[in-house]
Amino acid sequence: MKVFHGNEIMKKIGLGFLLLIIGVLGFFEINQYLRHQERKNRQFIVSLSDQWKTLVPHNKKQALPAEVANRLQQPFFFLGAGRQTIVFKSADGSCVLKLFKNVTKKRKQRRVRESLLGAYLAKEKLPEETGMIFCSLAGIKTKHFNVTLLNKKGKIEVVDLSYTPFILQQKVQPLKETLLCLRANGDLPGAQKCIQSVFDLLATCREKQVVDRDGALIRNGNIGLIGTKAILIDTGKLCVLTDQKKQTLHDLNRLRPLFSWCKCAYPELLPTLRACQEKYKNSFAS
Repeated sequence: MKVFHGNEIMKKIGLGFLLLIIGVLGFFEINQYLRHQERKNRQFIVSLSDQWKTLVPHNKKQALPAEVANRLQQPFFFLGAGRQTIVFKSADGSCVLKLFKNVTKKRKQRRVRESLLGAYLAKEKLPEETGMIFCSLAGIKTKHFNVTLLNKKGKIEVVDLSYTPFILQQKVQPLKETLLCLRANGDLPGAQKCIQSVFDLLATCREKQVVDRDGALIRNGNIGLIGTKAILIDTGKLCVLTDQKKQTLHDLNRLRPLFSWCKCAYPELLPTLRACQEKYKNSFAS
């Protein structure tokens, strides 16, 4: 049995106390940073509550097209969960179903409303750019339309979409994984098309006056690809644009992690990235 002397015990206590202080300070630093990012995001957008009240048709049930109904006949398997939605992948792998959570706390209700606003804007203004197949903010007109889900715990759930807000999107391939596969196959032109498509996507959002408030676009993997076409995966932070100049700077800033990633993983793409960045800047200036 190992015996600790007094000095060793004091050193361990001191080290533990130091780590605790560092942890607390780190928490406050991260909290301050997140608050700062939120304030920056809200500087160039109209009040989200105003957008929710004036743009989104509340309590309006959607008719379910036959094609969408056929897609929903298959089972869906748990893929992941965010703050406002739970995501399921279709059995054939062609699409994902996102169900909005039912919350009671006012603060969380506000976030769900903002997420529903983003889904509505994606449906109305960016259906191709978000791979949107169908969007219902208040359920569907078809009564007792059930979808079969396999939840996170491996249990079967049956959900009635007649009363459940949901969106159905095309399943996309992650951007970084696709680029690595193209590099492994020696397909630099294909990878360059993917990079160009990312900037084209942002330019289209800017042109259609929709801003994505997500500052961690690349880090969170919220851009995917269908072929070489870039698709915005997470619509939860979309809102109406008010200042295109600030939106351009916002976009360029949140693409910085892509430069860092390519520098390590795919340096051959850096010239293409820089050229696209410059073109994106100049397209707004002109």
